[in-house]
This record gives sequence, structure tokens and C-alpha cells, in this order.
Amino acid sequence: MVRLLVLIALIFAFAFSFAWVADLPGDISILWLDKQIDINPLAALVALLVALAVLLIGFAILRSILKSPESLRRFFGRRRRDKGYDALSSALIALGSGDSVAAKRFSKDAKKQLKGAPVTRFLEAQVAQQEDRASDARAIYQDLTLDDHTRLLGLHGLFLEARRQGETEVAKHYAEQAVAIAPHLPWAGQALFELQCAERDWEAALKILEQNLHAKLVDRKQGRRLRAVLLTARAQELEAGEPERARKLALEAHGLAPELVPAAVIAGRVLARLGEVRKAVKVLEATWKKEAHPEIAEAYAHVRPGDSVQDRLKRVEDLTNLRANSPEGAMALARGAIDAGEWETARDALKRVFRSNPTQEAYMLMSELEEAEHGDRGRVREWLARAVRAPRDPAWTADGVVADEWDAISPVTGRLDAFEWKVPVDDRTEESGAVIEDAMLDRLPAPIEIPDTEEASSPLEDRFDEADITDIEDAPAEDGPAEHAPAGKALPAEAEKAEPVPVLDEDREPAAMAPDDAAEAMTIEAITAPEVAEDAAKPAPNADASAPDAAQPATEAVERKPDGKRSPRPVEFPLKNPPDDPGPKPRTEVEEKKRFSLFS
Repeated sequence: MVRLLVLIALIFAFAFSFAWVADLPGDISILWLDKQIDINPLAALVALLVALAVLLIGFAILRSILKSPESLRRFFGRRRRDKGYDALSSALIALGSGDSVAAKRFSKDAKKQLKGAPVTRFLEAQVAQQEDRASDARAIYQDLTLDDHTRLLGLHGLFLEARRQGETEVAKHYAEQAVAIAPHLPWAGQALFELQCAERDWEAALKILEQNLHAKLVDRKQGRRLRAVLLTARAQELEAGEPERARKLALEAHGLAPELVPAAVIAGRVLARLGEVRKAVKVLEATWKKEAHPEIAEAYAHVRPGDSVQDRLKRVEDLTNLRANSPEGAMALARGAIDAGEWETARDALKRVFRSNPTQEAYMLMSELEEAEHGDRGRVREWLARAVRAPRDPAWTADGVVADEWDAISPVTGRLDAFEWKVPVDDRTEESGAVIEDAMLDRLPAPIEIPDTEEASSPLEDRFDEADITDIEDAPAEDGPAEHAPAGKALPAEAEKAEPVPVLDEDREPAAMAPDDAAEAMTIEAITAPEVAEDAAKPAPNADASAPDAAQPATEAVERKPDGKRSPRPVEFPLKNPPDDPGPKPRTEVEEKKRFSLFS
């Protein structure tokens, strides 16, 4: 709108000027070559304007004629440049689609049209990399490093090529050069940091991390976590030889990341070693409140060297009270109670674990409890068999690798802070389950050979040899639990009245070993009330061994093969005989009357 008003004002001004000149009185006289020419002022003004226009047009024509070669050169250059960029675009598209032949052809056209352009050299190097011509690509990148404008481009290409070929030291050299030129370069700072962590050069990695923080290449929160991990890794190396330095580094790591379990564990161990027990307790309790972990409980229990098992149990109870509903706390309490011989405390703790999160370690602890309290091999084998198919316990896991101890970097990718405390992916097959079962059964005590005489008065399970397990016959009775006897051997009278032993057949299908929901419910009840399970397992005192209802003909536990050999048949565990039954005890008449009502 303003431009329109200005244009209208100029038109009015021009018209007013012409009108004013036309109204001027008199003429303009020009004396030229003894001739006098009289011209009206308006005509003289028009003639002056026309002459000025002709002069300008002539000057423009003359200027275009003089600059025509340059104009032609500029025109053809612009045309060549357009063709070059078109070829460059086509080459990039072909390179991205994996057509190296077309990319190479378009790259040559782009290099021909765009002479001296660095982008064509870079494109040529990319084509060489795609065709696995590493030497040609390196040569091109090396030429690019000679120019200040393209030096970083060349270093990046050389770094990628060196890492592609697995030359770690060469890649580190190029990354260091790039960081020296441009500390704010993201790829250089991150690559140098990762390489130094992979080499476990924690001191240099800490310096690069500080540099990346100043360049704002790493988030402040993430930087605190990474620094805590680096300090913990360095303290882990110095724990054995330089406890003072390890103490300083571990405490700094704990201050940066209180939830980092390895930092707290190392700090607690070093502080306890140096006699600072109270400070070690505070550090471990602070981390336990944020992250309950078995290693924290272990370090807390042994924070004061030389304490008795009762003192350690009391200390674990105090730690467990900080997080009352923690399964890790209950497991630690059960472990301490087993070491201290407090069987009831251990059973109560394992009861909470079985109700919330029954895992392999819980079943293993239960087998240890049975072994320590009763020495019953049958129940120990039962609990170990249950542990084979139980859910796995959390472990330190990084990129699919399960480790016994925490490490700062992943053994697969070299990534820092990759290990996490979580349940590994359960990829167990039937064969791997058998291997785990064999490893667990190795924890059992050596079997006792069966004596040749029948007058032996030891318990039934102590007189069984592992070689005779497959020959045990299953003879279930209608009114009592099943009795088992080795083939070809008669059981003495004491053994016939003893508690039947659960038999674990090594060739049993895995599904038969895994506990179902009913068995789990029975397990919890057996943990809390072993006396009730005992009464159910004992035979009635008035039962007559000769009566037909008291003893049924035994069914063979073996099957005949065509070649005459016998193959074992799986023998099921009797549900009326819980695995945690402490063994036969004298019972009263009241208990005798209740045994059928309890398990009816």
C-alpha cells in the first residue's frame, strides 16, 4: 500500500514538473556553428531525456559486447555445475541403495563436472569402501587430511576405516588427533572415551569424560553415573594392593551414585579392612535402602572381622529390618541362620521367600537346611531336583553374558556400565537341565554302601547305594505310604516301619521333577509344620503287616527289554511324604487319631 502511494506521488510530481516547464515563458536559444536555434523549454527537456536514454542504451550494448566471453564462460560453467550436482545426487542415491556400479559411474561424472570439489573425493572414498577397496579409501582420506578445510573429514574417514579393519591403536591415534583439533567434535570425544574404557585405562577415561562434560557432549546426570562407574572400576583394581586409594575412590563413587552396588560393596570392604566399621555400616545401609542386593548383605554380615556366627546373624537381622519385605533380605537371613544353626529362623525366612519368589537359590538353601538339620539325603535330593526347574536367580548380566562378579565394561561390546542385576534369559533345554541337575547333585555327601547283613539298624536312606536306586521296587499300599526295597534284598523289620525315602531317578522326565502348584503349597506347609507332615508319613500302629490291606504285591520298578536287560522305570515321589519331614518320632494317641483328618 505504501509503495502504491509513493508511485502515485511520483507520477503527480512528474506531471506537475512537465506542466510547470510547459508554462514557462520564452524560448531557449542555442548558438551552434554560427547558427541560432530557438527551442521551447518543454521540447528541450524531452530532447535531453531522449538523448540520455540513447546514451545509456549504447553504453549497455557496448558493455555486453566487451564482457560476452566472460558471460559465455559463466553460462557454460553454471550448466556444468548443474550437471555435476545432478550426477552427485544420483551417485549418493545409488550408494545408499547398494548399487556400487552405478555409484562409481555417477561418481566419475560428478568428478569430471565438479573439478576440485572435495565432495567428489569423499564420494569416491565411499564407493571404494563399499567395494572393499580399503587401500584406495585410505589413500583418498589421507589426501583429504592435507587440506585444512577437509582435515577433520579425512581423520573421520581414517578412523572409521581403521575400526572397520580392527586396528584399535590406529583408530585411537586418529581420534586423538581429531580431539586435539576440535575438542567439541562428538564422534571424536565419544570414540576416544570408549577406546580408553575398552583398554581399561580408567585415569585417561576420566580426563576425557571431564572434557566431554565441558563440551556438553554428555548429559550432566549421565556424566555423574559414568564417573562413578569409572571410579568404582579403578577402586576394584586397587582394593587388594592400595586400600587407602581404593577407599577414597570408592567413597567418591558412592557419593556420586549411592545406588551403585559395587561401589558400596568395595567401600564397605575397604573401610572394614581399615578399621572404620561404623562408616562402612553407614555406606552399606544407605545403598541397601535404595537397592537390596545379596552382595550388600554379605559385606554387611562380615563388616567386623572375627565376629561369631550369632553376631553375624544379629547384624543381618538388623539389615533386614530396613527393608522388611525384601526377598534378598529373607535369603540373607536364611543363610545366616543356617550358619548359626538357628533352624526355625531359617525356615521362617525361607517360608517368606517361597511365598513371594521361589528361585533356585531358595531351593538350594532349603537343601542345605535339610542336610545341616537332619542329614536326610532323600529330602536333600528332592530339594535339589526342585531347584533344577525353578526360576533362575538374578545375576550380573551384560549383552546376554552372565558373570559371577560385576565388571565396568561389557565383555562383548566393551560398553561402559553395561552390567545389570537382573534375571537372565532362561534358555535352558532338557539337556542343559540335566547338566544343572548333575552339578547340584554333586553337592550331596558320598553314598553309604548297603551292608551285606540284614541286622543293620541304620536308617533306610543311609543303607541305599546309588547303584541300587534304579532297582528299587515301588509297593504302594492303600492305607499307608509306599515302601521301597532294593531288588533281591529283604528289608529288616526296623526298615519296614521306617519312613519311606523319596527316590530320585536320574532318567526321569524333567516335568516329573518340577513342582506344581499343589506340591508348592505342600512345601510351604512342610517348612512351617514338619511335625504334621511326620505324622502323615508314619504307618498306623495297629496295622498288621500280614493283612492283605496292609501290604499289596509289589509292582516291578523295572521293565524287561527284548535283549533280556532291565531298564529302570521312573518312581514317583509319594505326596504323603513331604521332602522336609524330619524323620520318625514317637507319637501320642492324639496325634495318631488326627493323622487321617489332616491329610484326608
